[in-house]
Amino acid sequence: MQRSRLSVRPYLCALPRVATVAGVLCTVALAAAGAAAPAASDVPDAPSGDCALPRTHSWLSEGVTPWAADHVRPVGTVKAKMIFVRFPDHTPARTPQQLAANYLPSVPQFYARASYGKAKLAIDPAPAYTTMPASITTYGIRRAAPYPKVLQYIHDAVAAAHRSGVSFRGARTLYIVADPDAPGIDHDATATTTLAKRDTITIDGSSIRNVAVIWETANPDPNVVAHESGHLFGLPDLYVQPKQDDPQDDWDSKVGDWDLMGDQRAIAPEFLAWEKWKFGWFGPGQVDCVAQPGVTVHTLSPTELAGGTKLVVIKRSDTGAYAVEVRSRHGNDSRACAEGVLLYHIRTDVSSTRGPIQVRNAHPNSSAPPNCRKAQEPSLADAPFRPGESYTADHSRFRLQVLGKDARGNYRVQITAPAPRVAADDD
Repeated sequence: MQRSRLSVRPYLCALPRVATVAGVLCTVALAAAGAAAPAASDVPDAPSGDCALPRTHSWLSEGVTPWAADHVRPVGTVKAKMIFVRFPDHTPARTPQQLAANYLPSVPQFYARASYGKAKLAIDPAPAYTTMPASITTYGIRRAAPYPKVLQYIHDAVAAAHRSGVSFRGARTLYIVADPDAPGIDHDATATTTLAKRDTITIDGSSIRNVAVIWETANPDPNVVAHESGHLFGLPDLYVQPKQDDPQDDWDSKVGDWDLMGDQRAIAPEFLAWEKWKFGWFGPGQVDCVAQPGVTVHTLSPTELAGGTKLVVIKRSDTGAYAVEVRSRHGNDSRACAEGVLLYHIRTDVSSTRGPIQVRNAHPNSSAPPNCRKAQEPSLADAPFRPGESYTADHSRFRLQVLGKDARGNYRVQITAPAPRVAADDD
């Protein structure tokens, strides 16, 4: 994708699937130097060891270490402000409380469940609208709007809200929700922006760089703000942005419904265990690392439930790995089409929207069952492996075998791993 030549470079991190679906544009403006890293006490379970692949220069790299200081890490209490903006040429038909109900308390609840209570999103909604100084058309906010336009909109919204008495004290992130019925609104323009350091919002003792601008309809996709929050916390889009010359290209062919960052409408939206590890949500002993050749056996508990080993990482190179986890119909995944052992491949040197993670399909010739018609990617709806099933790759030198499942839903898996490669992993 063409990149701007601005000194602070905007990057398109997500695009809407169709015009009627909210856009998930994520403009990330990289500064020459990042904000200060969180205190060590806020990230006690940061990834480490041979399988903790480092971040690369790829856009929103899936590397798990070190933490990207440009983003807030969702550990402990993360305070955020949510303001609601109207425009001078239109009287809103809905109250801020009605708009807030689309996202609160569902977004904090999603993160509390996914993190086993380690991420506490404290989103404080303003009680009244803030009136912007100009109309929507003046700002020219559309899908893929350039960074300067988005920046002007953000700074005008914050200044107007502050003049009206809104406090931003303690906020680390910000959500700006626009009147959904305002004339000229582009519902595909929902975006997250990491402000350049020079553009940091410094107000009421707070310094804010991670901002979501919400341009949704009155009835948005339930998890759209949870998805955008994932960008605020540094996650990439896991779908594939279609090529301009191939409008039928499949958005969801890489991870299907198995991660919120793959599709905000996913029916199994729990974050992949790799991303939970990246966030710092796993404690000591919850990640098994296979970095040497040989055969190992592991017992995994469902990623949706607290306790037990959550992830097996098989290192393939400095930029690639296989990951194994268990998915079940609990918590955020209560509507999942299938349960079992999910296998996927990670590339830390592949950028957002280019397929940094790819799920390996246990049943490539299957589709979503009749009772699971809402799957966004039917071909991957039954991707997990069940007892007795296996997967091989790398000329049969890598093998996953599912040995069994116990009464508590834990799975035993056997991994046959070759030595990691010296060169980049392109599996």
